Amino acid sequence: MTALLTFRADLDSGEGEIKSWPKFEKLSPLMKQDLLGDWLGQLNLMYDSALNEMMNMPPEQFIKECPEDVKHLACSNYPNCDAEGCGE
Repeated sequence: MTALLTFRADLDSGEGEIKSWPKFEKLSPLMKQDLLGDWLGQLNLMYDSALNEMMNMPPEQFIKECPEDVKHLACSNYPNCDAEGCGE
């Protein structure tokens, strides 16, 4: 097995990116398409599993794990929910 892509994540913001290595870029279009199709299938399974896990979380746990800037979007005082009287 050869590393051709690297997945990087900002664990504070939840943003991610994929870096392709020069060896991947040199592959034939057919090989890239075949590999990307395999990876997409695996990523879709992982995504569906994570989504299912999230959707089955108790609301209290979901809110507890939610980042602060997202947690307050439903607050009746949004966008001033940092101020006194926030509904959260």
